[in-house]
Amino acid sequence: MMRVGGLVGRAVLICGASAFAALLVMISRGVVRADDNWIVWVAVAQAVCTSAEPTRALLEAWRRPGRRRLHADVSRVLQQGAFRIAEQSGVSVQSLGLSVFRLPSGPYRRRALERVQRHRFDDHPGPSHIRWTKGKGVVGLCWLEQVPIHRDLRRIAALARRNGVRAFASAGDAAADMSLSEFERISPKYAEVYAMPVNDAAGNMIGVLVVDIPFHASLNGGTKLNLPVVEQSIATVAVLAGRLLS
Repeated sequence: MMRVGGLVGRAVLICGASAFAALLVMISRGVVRADDNWIVWVAVAQAVCTSAEPTRALLEAWRRPGRRRLHADVSRVLQQGAFRIAEQSGVSVQSLGLSVFRLPSGPYRRRALERVQRHRFDDHPGPSHIRWTKGKGVVGLCWLEQVPIHRDLRRIAALARRNGVRAFASAGDAAADMSLSEFERISPKYAEVYAMPVNDAAGNMIGVLVVDIPFHASLNGGTKLNLPVVEQSIATVAVLAGRLLS
C-alpha cells in the first residue's frame, strides 16, 4: 500500500506535465485554435500539473499511519532480537545495534537501500548516514550476493583509529565501493558486523538486516555474531522482518 501511494503521486505529476506539453503541441500545429479560448485550456492543463503537489501531500498523509505502524512493529522485532542476541553472545544489550533496510523498488527507484528502522538502546555510536548501494561495504555485499555476510572488523577498527588511509588500504571487501571519507566515518565504530538477507514468503530478497557490535563494546576472545546459536537468532529476526515488509 505504501509503495502504491508513491507511484500514484509520480503518475499524477507525469500525466499532468504530459497533458500540458500535449496541449502546447496541439496549439503549435493548429489542432487547437490560438484564439482567446486557448488561454482557458492552458489554465486547465496548468491546474492539472500543479494539482500534483497537493495530491502528493494527501497521499503522503494517507501513507503516514501505515508507515508509523510498520516502524513500530519492526522496532519491537529488533528490540526482542537484541535481548536474545545479547543473552546468547554475552555482549551488552545496550550496545548491540540492529537495523533493517528495504531494497529499492519501482521504475524510478533510488539505487540505495532505504533504512526502515534502527535500534540501539545506547546513543553511541550514532548513524553513519552512508547510502548503501549494491556491493558497498558489508551491507551492500549482502545485497549483491544475497547471502549472509559476517566480518570481524576489530583489527581494521583499531588501525582506523590511528591511520585511516592504511586501514582503508587493508580493509578488503569491507570497504568495497566506499570513498575514503565514508570509510573513515564508519570504520572506527564497529568491531563486528553481520548482514543477513531479508526475504518475503516466496524467498525473494526484499531487504537486509544488519547486526553490529561497536568497537567500544567488543569482548576479548573470538567473534560473537557468527556463533551458531546467535546466527539462528539473527535469522529469526530476518524472517519476522520479512513478514512485516512483505
